[in-house]
Amino acid sequence: MRAVLTIAALALVLVPAATAGRSSGGIVSVRDLGSGAAEVWVLLPDRPPTCVVTFLHAAGDATPDNYLPWMNYLALDKKCAVIFPRYEATAGAPLASQLRGLGAGVKTGLALVHGSSYGLNKSAASEQLPMVVAGFGYGAILALHDAAEAKSLGLPVPAAVDAVFPVAGTAADLPKGSLPATTRVLIEVGDRDTAGGRAGGRFVSSYLAAHAAGKKRLIVVHSTKALTADSKAPFGSTAAAEETFWPRLDSLINTAR
Repeated sequence: MRAVLTIAALALVLVPAATAGRSSGGIVSVRDLGSGAAEVWVLLPDRPPTCVVTFLHAAGDATPDNYLPWMNYLALDKKCAVIFPRYEATAGAPLASQLRGLGAGVKTGLALVHGSSYGLNKSAASEQLPMVVAGFGYGAILALHDAAEAKSLGLPVPAAVDAVFPVAGTAADLPKGSLPATTRVLIEVGDRDTAGGRAGGRFVSSYLAAHAAGKKRLIVVHSTKALTADSKAPFGSTAAAEETFWPRLDSLINTAR
């Protein structure tokens, strides 16, 4: 199914924190909760979700606009609840502030997921929903922090991380602690990505050196006539972009379930 919520439609259904109890009234309920770095957008499917996907945007890209096709697909077709934390009040905020915003936003999103009723029978979500984190650019680095520091952030340990075109300036950007042994990690690197590219992939691969071989995978996304694997590629709405990136996250979700 193709995405059905446009950027304009999302803007119409987002509500301020004071009236955040309202939903979109459409097939998928869309909520905008909180403010500042703790702001979070949540998409809820029309039936009890089978998973939760946290989307961590690239630095400075703090609204869901560029991620709508992917988010709609997950909510409508995969029946996942989707949590999109803003995590930064301004671009370039300190890491500690970003992690506080991330933790606050995801907690708010999870409270909504588990406090909502779904479908005609007003069913509740399972208390044991698997969590998958997808991060893009710098958000891919924060996704690793999310997994490595889940307990200190008060968040569930993710079953899997999809690190899409990670951007790390130095190894110091990466978590100090290791990832949980149970967490699967997919690293995707674009051959035309000048923001992170192979250098970003090498930083992340080095960080994951001690992680079990069966729990990690590095993929180089090669450019084709239909797809230029640069930093914008994961956000494309073309068939080539969707067929390149979506099935890999699908696979992580299916395994987590």
